[in-house]
Amino acid sequence: MRHRHYAPRCRVVLLARRLDKLEQVQKELPSPAASYELDVTSSKHVAEVMAAIEKNQGPIDVLINNAGLAFGLDPAFK
Repeated sequence: MRHRHYAPRCRVVLLARRLDKLEQVQKELPSPAASYELDVTSSKHVAEVMAAIEKNQGPIDVLINNAGLAFGLDPAFK
């Protein structure tokens, strides 16, 4: 999925629980991308990371969400 939706002039931001996995993905992309560690089970952490992205990268125009399921947890946002 990451290559199919990648546009060369877009600023790409990658998010995952493990930065080491993001570093692997970054090596495969044709141009640089920003990476942030994110645990979607914490609504506070989601809000902090999203604020950091908007501050450092600008507003988000397109979001491709590929988070897994978290049965038994409350949603981060309602």
